Amino acid sequence: MKNETAREYATQRTIHHLARFNRSARSVCHNNLDEEFLRDCEWRDNIFPNVNWRYYA
Repeated sequence: MKNETAREYATQRTIHHLARFNRSARSVCHNNLDEEFLRDCEWRDNIFPNVNWRYYA
């Protein structure tokens, strides 16, 4: 991976993460959760699949 390629990849990943976060935050604020969207986010970014989120709620 070349330097420019890595920078572009990191930039795009950050943009996509922030967009998904912002969409999730708006959904929570409007009490309008899109379960399919949340499942897709979980599938894409599930780096700790065995962590029980209820411990932190």
